[in-house]
Amino acid sequence: MDPSLRPTTIPVDCAVTTAEMQQHPISPSAAGRLAGVSPQVSPSDTPSLTLAPKLLFNSNVKLNHLKDWSMSAYKCTKQMVLENLGRAPKTVDLEIERQVELLRDTHKRYSDIIRLSRVFSNSFQHMLGSQRALGDTFTDMALKAPELQPEFNANAETQRKLVSSGEQLLSGINFFTSSVNTLVNKTMEDTFESYRLYEQARLEYDAYRVDLEVLQWSAQRSSASVARLPEVTENYNIVYSKFEKMRGGLTVKLRLLEENKVKVMHKQLVLLHRAISAYYSGNHEGLELALQQFNIKTLPSESQPVSWLENITGSH
Repeated sequence: MDPSLRPTTIPVDCAVTTAEMQQHPISPSAAGRLAGVSPQVSPSDTPSLTLAPKLLFNSNVKLNHLKDWSMSAYKCTKQMVLENLGRAPKTVDLEIERQVELLRDTHKRYSDIIRLSRVFSNSFQHMLGSQRALGDTFTDMALKAPELQPEFNANAETQRKLVSSGEQLLSGINFFTSSVNTLVNKTMEDTFESYRLYEQARLEYDAYRVDLEVLQWSAQRSSASVARLPEVTENYNIVYSKFEKMRGGLTVKLRLLEENKVKVMHKQLVLLHRAISAYYSGNHEGLELALQQFNIKTLPSESQPVSWLENITGSH
């Protein structure tokens, strides 16, 4: 007998009982492999062949999108270069350009207001620190110089009141700066972003418009151009609708921005005027009332006795 055909014997310690086989069943595919039989492949074990046309369709769609994007990018780049060289016409909305130019100038001037307001706020804060330190020094000297105690206490009291009013004025200045900063660096910047998107749509529109005009001119001499005319016209109409939508949206945004700018600046300028006027005129109550009208949290006022300097001033 050929040794290769000799039956394999299983050792006694490796034999599998019927109970163990029931506890650990073998799958049909594994049993087939053990028996030397090729496993049967069911349709559920392999990807469905119907996915192939779907994948092919998705690939074609992506390729078409890439082709359209590449063609549009080429046309826009060509249009931009020709405009810079002065060899291509450019669509210009004079009213929008005028409003955007005014907005740029306003943005620059309001940015200067923000910068100078911050400088003023920092300088004023340093002054308050000096007044606070001076008041503490007067209080300390009142304890060490009994012969001048009333005078030192009076000056310390004056500095404390100046610091209290100054902190309220500083709150008003910071509120003014924050509000103008929001208007400039958020609202105006959002409008500038809309204008940049409008310029992109305008460039794309001009590129397709020039392409259509050239094709219409060549269609009078070439039948191939006539065949391409419906497709190019359809693309032009799509781009033109997008451009008109962007232009209308930008026009509305510019109008709303102008109205919002007037409203915000009126409120902030009135606040700043009332706060500074009340502070430098010594009207502590007027300063606190002005800040309360604009919902600005003020420092709690402390009931302090009237100093002898205020009594002298009041009597005169």
